[in-house]
Amino acid sequence: MPTVQWRKKGLDGAVRDGRLYGHNNLIIPLVSLEHDGVYECLVIGPNGIANISSATLTVLVQPTLLEDTPSHLLPVSRSKSITCPVSGKPEPNIEWFYNGNPIDTSQRPSNHKISDGGRRLLLLYIRNTDSGYYQCIASNKAGVAISITRIMLNIKENAPDRPRNVTAIATSSSTVQISVDFSPGTEFSVIQFQVQGEDPKLEVLNLKGLDLSETYETEIRGLKPFTNYSVEVQALSKKNGASDHSDKVYVQTKEAVPLAAPSLSLTNPNYHTILVSWSPLTAEQSQGKVIKYRIFYKAEDAPEVLEDVPADQTSFYIRDVEPETVYNIQVLAATGAGFPPRNEAEAMKHTTPAVNASSPPRLTLKYINDTSVRVSWQSPGLLSNEDRVIGFSFNITNLSDDSENLPLKHFNVNSSVHLKYVTDLDPYAEYEVTLVAVMKTSFSGTSSRKFQLATLKLQPEPWHFSVADITAHNISLVWTPVANGKVQYELCYSKVAEAAALCNRTYDTSWTVENLDSYTNYLFRARALLHDGYEHFSKKLIVKTREDSPSPPVQVSVEVLKPKVVRVQWLPPLYKNGELKTYIVNYTHQAKGSNLEPVWKSIIQK
Repeated sequence: MPTVQWRKKGLDGAVRDGRLYGHNNLIIPLVSLEHDGVYECLVIGPNGIANISSATLTVLVQPTLLEDTPSHLLPVSRSKSITCPVSGKPEPNIEWFYNGNPIDTSQRPSNHKISDGGRRLLLLYIRNTDSGYYQCIASNKAGVAISITRIMLNIKENAPDRPRNVTAIATSSSTVQISVDFSPGTEFSVIQFQVQGEDPKLEVLNLKGLDLSETYETEIRGLKPFTNYSVEVQALSKKNGASDHSDKVYVQTKEAVPLAAPSLSLTNPNYHTILVSWSPLTAEQSQGKVIKYRIFYKAEDAPEVLEDVPADQTSFYIRDVEPETVYNIQVLAATGAGFPPRNEAEAMKHTTPAVNASSPPRLTLKYINDTSVRVSWQSPGLLSNEDRVIGFSFNITNLSDDSENLPLKHFNVNSSVHLKYVTDLDPYAEYEVTLVAVMKTSFSGTSSRKFQLATLKLQPEPWHFSVADITAHNISLVWTPVANGKVQYELCYSKVAEAAALCNRTYDTSWTVENLDSYTNYLFRARALLHDGYEHFSKKLIVKTREDSPSPPVQVSVEVLKPKVVRVQWLPPLYKNGELKTYIVNYTHQAKGSNLEPVWKSIIQK
């Protein structure tokens, strides 16, 4: 018959206080914490081979208080830490109560803070309403233990009256101005301002020798932007103790410009389009409510383009870009306080793909009237003879029709046609245009655009607003006319750093702006003036005038140091008109009474 043995995993394997019950059962009469562990049952057969089975004994210990928790008599405005000295297995869950009600530290602001795994409760700046009983309840599967601490306040009879008429006004994104009244005859020497929020502050001011007969004002600095705070004021006297806290007032600091730029993702749906996507800023990054985004993009040797989009938009299509071209792209977010400085946000470089046989044509839609649209396109570019375009095929589908979304109109045209007018459309229906180029042996990729005539009508005009020529003082601009007959256009421009703009009107589709400052960034935009109202402004162009000759250096002086040696000094010109690289000092020597033409020499100073 096999024999049975029990052992405990550990140093010596002995089973303390245990005995066999029956043939193979182990009994431990009085279980304590030292019995906790893994036990093994060994069944040994006649051949001496043992089969082993294990079992885990988990001993539960109900929470136990390790020491008494005394009561405390404290002055007003003192901070006090209360502990809950408890042990148990498993680790007890600890909850805190004040006069039988749960303490919620998640509310903001709160003058209670719990730390050390719940074993410590910190009471900040104790006031009259904080006196009472604080209960620590520790519980686990084995039981419950309760600790009670009483907090009493030592309030002196001649304590200062509590401050009155407290107001708090945000004066900036990090500063709050506080004003407060005091009762006449109140004797105290210190005011304590408590600002509660995500980053609480305690401001203590020594007012000895100040006249407090009128309203007292001060500022609390170093606060977080666009953050809610509560403010309380308390008067303290070294002789008579502290007043009660004033009524609590609430204030929100003003917005600041965002701390960071959105994180960008750049992709190419096709060779002539860049999709710019970004993630919204966090509350900490935005420092306010984001009201819009601004996209800057620029190809080399081309003017920079600026586009604004609403705050709920997190993507933007840059259309009509050139293939195999590097673009610099930057996106900034704005709050009510404005945009952050551009030099604090890094621009991303992106190279557009090359054109190949699968590249889709460039597709453009133009509103004609409330029932008609002009569809125009361009071939991808020069391809091999085998991939030569022989025609185009496109469909228009009514997406608002819940039927099978079959093409509403279908057109096949030869390769010389790049324009088609589509009529009899519903101005409020949503349509999709799809277009492919037909080649001798294959098809190009598909270009597609969704549109609604009522929305397309409001798209920026005029199109293809661009720079034709730039000099130091003149910039020439051109644009594509709108399809409404003879139309007057309004072109407005300003320096980038200035808000005020100058505008001019013309019936031409080009304009040269003259008498500009050299080496200066200007912002341009244009719109058509239609008989039924203004069209929206075109995309914005940022253009920098060329460099010009600088004005002369100023405060030029010559000092003789010794025979044949002079020192020439000067200050930079008032108008640099570009980047200064060198100075040229011209000098000559001419003897007295000489009629010879002077010979000039030059020194180049970098």
